[in-house]
Amino acid sequence: MPLKDRERPPKKDKLHPGYPNFIEGTVGEMPLQPPCGVIDREGKVTNVPTELERANFAENAVPGALYTETCPCHTVGQCKKCSGYQSEYEDNSGMEITAGYETACGTEETQGYETACGTERTQGYETACGTEITTEYETACGMEMMAGYETACGAEITAGYEEDCCCPHCKQEHVKVFEIAMVQAKITYNSYGWHDPQGRFFVLKEELERHGGLEEYIRKVEQQKIKVEPLVIRANAGDCIELHTTNLLPEFIEESAFQQRTRTDIAGHHVHLVKFDTIVSDGAANGWNNIAGARRYETLIERFFADEELQTVFFHDHLFANSHQQHGLFGALIIEEAGATFHSPRDGKEISFGSQAVIHRRNGTSFREFALFVHDFALLFDKNGKPLNPPEVPGSHDDPGVMGINYRAEPMRERLKREEDPAYIFSSIVHGDPATPVLETYPGDELMFRLLDGAHEEQHSFNVTGMSWHKERKDLHSPLAASQTLGISEAFNLNVTETYGAGDYLYYFGGIDDAWLGLWGIIRAHEKYRKHLKPLCKKKERILPLPPCPGKNDIIRHYEVAAIQKDLVYNRYGDHDPNGLVFVPLEDLDMVLAGKCPAKPLILRANAGDWIEVTLHNALNIEQPVPYFDYPKVPLDKKHTPSMRVSLNPQFLQYDPVSDSGINVGYNPKEQTVGIGESKKYLWRADREYGGCILQSFGDMRNHRYHGLFGAVIVEPPGAEWYRNFTRKKGSHAEQAVITAPGVESFREYVLFIQNGIRLLDAEGNLIQTAAQDGEPVDAEDTGEKGYNYRSERFANRLRKDKRIEKVFSSKIHGDPATPLLKAYSGDRVIFRTLMPADKPRNTSFAVHGHMWREQPKDALSRNIPLQGAISVGNKFDMEMEDGAGCPGDYLYRSGSFKWDVESGMWGVFIVVKRSIGCRCRETCRKIKDSICQGN
Repeated sequence: MPLKDRERPPKKDKLHPGYPNFIEGTVGEMPLQPPCGVIDREGKVTNVPTELERANFAENAVPGALYTETCPCHTVGQCKKCSGYQSEYEDNSGMEITAGYETACGTEETQGYETACGTERTQGYETACGTEITTEYETACGMEMMAGYETACGAEITAGYEEDCCCPHCKQEHVKVFEIAMVQAKITYNSYGWHDPQGRFFVLKEELERHGGLEEYIRKVEQQKIKVEPLVIRANAGDCIELHTTNLLPEFIEESAFQQRTRTDIAGHHVHLVKFDTIVSDGAANGWNNIAGARRYETLIERFFADEELQTVFFHDHLFANSHQQHGLFGALIIEEAGATFHSPRDGKEISFGSQAVIHRRNGTSFREFALFVHDFALLFDKNGKPLNPPEVPGSHDDPGVMGINYRAEPMRERLKREEDPAYIFSSIVHGDPATPVLETYPGDELMFRLLDGAHEEQHSFNVTGMSWHKERKDLHSPLAASQTLGISEAFNLNVTETYGAGDYLYYFGGIDDAWLGLWGIIRAHEKYRKHLKPLCKKKERILPLPPCPGKNDIIRHYEVAAIQKDLVYNRYGDHDPNGLVFVPLEDLDMVLAGKCPAKPLILRANAGDWIEVTLHNALNIEQPVPYFDYPKVPLDKKHTPSMRVSLNPQFLQYDPVSDSGINVGYNPKEQTVGIGESKKYLWRADREYGGCILQSFGDMRNHRYHGLFGAVIVEPPGAEWYRNFTRKKGSHAEQAVITAPGVESFREYVLFIQNGIRLLDAEGNLIQTAAQDGEPVDAEDTGEKGYNYRSERFANRLRKDKRIEKVFSSKIHGDPATPLLKAYSGDRVIFRTLMPADKPRNTSFAVHGHMWREQPKDALSRNIPLQGAISVGNKFDMEMEDGAGCPGDYLYRSGSFKWDVESGMWGVFIVVKRSIGCRCRETCRKIKDSICQGN
């Protein structure tokens, strides 16, 4: 039955039997290519429509949009050639034929002429499927190639003319045609010779022609005279887009250490998000649809409609995706706002493709656009032809290969071969710029990162230091973020609109496996005008943002912090990290070293509007070097000497990137890390109420984070006071606190650091490997233990006492877990500050049993959720429980993944107690006292 608000579909008849009964094909055999939609190397259509197929075409059928009128008519007014014409002929398929014309890939019968397969021969002209052919040339249903003309079954392209997508006699206004080729060539990823000998990618045919043809283009790519990137094409909202994709790939991917010899004799062009005729333009072979792919030297015609500003749209081959995407066969179609124009960042000329562009909006504003593709399972070889991280057997389920950004990688292991201190691994002064894209801008220019995951399995988390953006670009109520988690085929639009100063900034993918394999790069904000980078404004002279500096009446909060070595004991069973590294408040240093108070992750607090001055002291023991370990492992590990230098870098806060970032990155000239026995002051501004902000050291990402060298700055509401939970003592560093502020309902705050990839030994000194208990080697991303705040409660320890798995969470049997016991009164306002500073990229999640919270705290229309997913390195979430703490009782908080995460210790207890009469009286007196004090 049709929906009540929909028009009843027409009744079936012999020529209109309903989908899929009009699709030509034989069950059990390969589907046919779309009628009129694929053209061979001689210019002939590979599949001529049957009478039944033609009878079911849409009224204005064209190749790529036969059964659905994909694009609305963009002509102004009514076509004079069409208006007033009466139907003089109608064939037995129900197609209407006007005097001398037919509009939809069918047959025409006129004065003495006869057509077959949709072809008509007239005096000097032939029209078939909207195609015109002169007397010197002849085609079958739809393709002519001649000097200056190319026609394709409904789309004629001549010097300055395009045929309309609705009517073959109207001029098209908004149909954008992209001529694309799929090509194979050796792609070199960096100066160290990492390469894919069978790299596969999309490229515009005009680029092939500009470089002298296919063979010459491939030669230049393999000689690194052309730097290949994933193809990025652009259109506007409201455009009709037509793709002509020619398959110039070899029919086989040859055998290697990674893959068996694989036949890839047909390839498609599958586009996400846009509107299209699913039967013929899906770039795939789903259900009863035609196989929308082109064999070697064939051209696939597809048509799409961008009905709105879709922004970043992913495309790829869908027919051999499992083989092709690992070699790079993916790209993006970026749909900008209607009326926007696209320009080269170098000279300002209009462009239609490229991973970097300047976009001019209709309102006169502009932004810089950077398309970044992350991809893993990149099947690369070193400069000597040795495979990099091959599987045990070609084609096995092992995680093969390495990773890249836009077919580039700058692996840490290669930079460390120079035996430089890891504290300078991102320094261009020491190593030169990375092979990955250097994104150039001027201070304060609006930036748009078009972020995509092109291949192939892993989760990734994109991080940018010194910058942030709203999670939803057009929703100012959405949370600010400085990281974005993504998986294969996902696309995100990260819009940086806040001012930033001159200097080099680091972008990186947060998981250590990613960064180790080279997923990082530089954002370079030039202080002075550069000839190769056209400013967004018309004049070269610009007023640059000044480095942040406190005003006369600003509040400056001073903290002193020390980095120390400490045996971190994670539970009462003796699981520990004897090589732990922690930041501690200087006033607690002696107590922590003496074991008189437990080490906890560093927490600093400030209020919105405050300045924070942190003096970092490196108190590591020169006689006790930080050791190198190969577990938790990373792909293609390399034994090296860890750094003894440390630093502090905060998310979100404003700072001078040259002086106060804590990262030796790019060509920033000032030392940002701290050696043993040295100290350094950092100055940051908390310009707004950010909530949780991760602090981490960039002295040595590979060797410091998983040992615990991280912390957080919590930016509270303006004028807030902070107290330790259930006390009246000040709590600048407390992981559980009560926050009070003028005009704000007081709340309890729990700061939880999510740790993934901890190196732990048991009480006997044996390495703990929960994930390896099944016997089969695990992926590098799954190595290491889990926990919260330097504490973990593994199942294995509890089950030794009582093997009943259903009782594993019971405190009556096993006692309370080592992980933080979070306490509140029923009905209290409660906020969980969850942060993931380290270390493995495998996504985790966070749930609080019996409670829900608004996904976006400041958006009243945001959905309520019981679990936050897609948490990875660099992510932070401020979760305010709906209706406060629940009824009295013990509630589990945990990861959403029981296997390995919860089993490995990532869980704890949230204790909610009933408020007593005495407590209520004390709370009432306190509120009265606070009110009187604030009134004074």
